[in-house]
Amino acid sequence: MRIRTEKCLVLAVAAFLAGAGVSASAHDIWIDAATFVPAPGASVEIAIASGHDFPASAVAVKDDVLALVEMRTPAGTGTVATTVRGTKRVASIVAESAGPVVLRAVMQRPRARSPAVEAKAILVCGGLDDAAFYAVGSGLELVPEAAVSSLRPGGAVGVRLLLDGKPIAGALHAVCEAGGSDHLRATETAPARVPLRKPGRYLVSAEADGRSCSLVFVVSPEQP
Repeated sequence: MRIRTEKCLVLAVAAFLAGAGVSASAHDIWIDAATFVPAPGASVEIAIASGHDFPASAVAVKDDVLALVEMRTPAGTGTVATTVRGTKRVASIVAESAGPVVLRAVMQRPRARSPAVEAKAILVCGGLDDAAFYAVGSGLELVPEAAVSSLRPGGAVGVRLLLDGKPIAGALHAVCEAGGSDHLRATETAPARVPLRKPGRYLVSAEADGRSCSLVFVVSPEQP
């Protein structure tokens, strides 16, 4: 059952990429950042990446399917312009004040009624965090139940799968850049529990109703 769930996710996103004229070997789309803990006012390079070997990107998302890239902070929401650099799309962002930063990218085929892929990443600027800010409230999204700045190796974090702000059931796949992956499941009443075995970036992905979504966050090492 776990293998079949992963195959469904791979095929859903690969079919989308193939329809957009992109290599069908890529099966996840995610948002990455040069740092997930920027200082207020600092410029941070972000990237929209895709592939099957997180965090390495294999192919850049094309213009005709990239519907939206935005940055949400407690101070407001703004769109982000990206350019293609090699196998990914890149941009520079600046969060002027401390607080959580939610980056969101929406991929949608021309004339399609709903997005095919919705990617999200969570940064913490200036050490000020608030898990209540993470949910966008629209589309398909993954939402951690705890502040990502509090996460440490050896623990776990509950992650909910939401559709237009409401919890739904679905299979999740979590991958750590340092190695290891888990197949998990969220329900309408209970989040999936993502084990945090090692420090580093985590990619969590899910698929529901022919759409997929992803979430990237970082787990900091234990403090000495």
